[in-house]
Amino acid sequence: MSRRFLLAILVVTAAAFAVQGPCALYTYPAAAASSNLPSVQVIFKKHRDSLGRLPSLAAHWTGSITEDGQTARYDITATRDGRYRRLYVLPMASQAEGNNGPLDWEQDANGNVRTIPAEHHTSMDARLVRLNDFTFDAATSAVLGSSNLDGHKVFSVSAPLHGDTAIVYYDAATWLIDGVDVGSQTVRYRSYRRFAGVAVPIDIQETTANKSLAITVDNVDFAPTTVSAFEPPQQREPLFPKGSTRVVVNFDAPHGLIVCAVKVNGHPERFLVDSGSTTSIIDLDAAQRLGLPQGGHSKVEGATTFVGTVARIDSFEMAGISFEPLYVQAVPLRLPSKIAHEGIDGVLGYDLFSALVVRISYKNAHLELSLPSGFTYGGNGSIVRADLAKHIPIIVASVGKDHTGSFSIDTGSTAKLVLYKHFADANSIDFLNPTEHDIGIFQEFIYDPEDFSPSTASAAGGEFPTRHAVLDRLNLGTFSLPDLPTEIVMREEGAFASDSSTDGIVGGGSLAMFDAVFLDYPESRIILEK
Repeated sequence: MSRRFLLAILVVTAAAFAVQGPCALYTYPAAAASSNLPSVQVIFKKHRDSLGRLPSLAAHWTGSITEDGQTARYDITATRDGRYRRLYVLPMASQAEGNNGPLDWEQDANGNVRTIPAEHHTSMDARLVRLNDFTFDAATSAVLGSSNLDGHKVFSVSAPLHGDTAIVYYDAATWLIDGVDVGSQTVRYRSYRRFAGVAVPIDIQETTANKSLAITVDNVDFAPTTVSAFEPPQQREPLFPKGSTRVVVNFDAPHGLIVCAVKVNGHPERFLVDSGSTTSIIDLDAAQRLGLPQGGHSKVEGATTFVGTVARIDSFEMAGISFEPLYVQAVPLRLPSKIAHEGIDGVLGYDLFSALVVRISYKNAHLELSLPSGFTYGGNGSIVRADLAKHIPIIVASVGKDHTGSFSIDTGSTAKLVLYKHFADANSIDFLNPTEHDIGIFQEFIYDPEDFSPSTASAAGGEFPTRHAVLDRLNLGTFSLPDLPTEIVMREEGAFASDSSTDGIVGGGSLAMFDAVFLDYPESRIILEK
């Protein structure tokens, strides 16, 4: 059995504090129908009459949201046309999101801002009164019966909702919605309070098979607001040495990785530069050794899921560039054994790349970090558009002649190319016989899972099964990399598996074949030079 080394893409998942209404699959039992039941038309009319009229085109409200034992305070300003700004205050930091009309935007704890064209708008009404704002069609709805829900007598109504059949529970005393079951989720509005005559649910429970949210509303004000309140904030930039917009950083390259010397609150440390990580990370033991303030909860996915906290670094410095402060995920890093002895105590991910243009020269073992305002590209390299919605660069590339797929660019992987099983199986014709010395002549297609002896690859937190192959070619932009050794991940589920939203990973082994690689997140592009 052979063993190969591949460092994981590290993906952080923060608490899902944005609540956009119900989803669901659980059906709450209703009592048998009775001739004394009100008609669906009567229920819908009484519901509309009881809700009250919104007195303004804008509203501001505050409250809390709890998930996985972590509570955040929130502050929302919204308008009826769908513009909004929402601030979350977490135990260690804060983050925000919003919509100014044409754009949706989000800002993380480190001031990294991402904007995307808005495809949908949710009105103030739906955000505030939630499902009470939804207009159900009486012609396709039916009263099922009456029952007791959390101590309240309710009428159960079957109604279509976003393509599913929902069971909606109307309170027999107030005619407001007490709950909804649809799909795999349940929603419960446990209590209401009227603000300026409008009935607002102030105690909300939303549950699915794998998570539960508890939301409260403390206060609501109806008042006009300014257009500027919804504009995305400015991207935070790190502090460069005075008079400079570009800094060169030398790095070590153990096993083809990028490891840089940094200072954490003045203490020298070594961090891995990893474009495959959606966040920056510090080993939990290192965070405790350095006395970093910690709080809240954090989950990071590698070969397994790590659980830890959020830590604050008051001063993070690399080659004279400083981030003050820098919030990182503090989890047990558990790097693969091949690099566990390299003294790496952290990972620099999206937080480093988001605000900078990073030029990587593997041959010279140095990075050039530039402020976007001071960078203009005038070379003749191949420019490839990158999707950064998941906080890692994902590009469209092809294998063989024209079999396209989506691939993440991962400086934290030592592999040349990693393919997930579903993509490898679908494109088996593009694999060559790796045992032939002149595969360009023989062109013997051999990719068949049964033909390979099993192997394993290592990632942060563990190992996973792979098989080896040689790909005819990988096409990146205008460049083609022939006869490329490839790792095929045999997992069906979880990290590095066939259920991934991408088809594979372009790792540092391939990136090192270029004279320079530019990771230009501000312009959503990768530039390759040879």
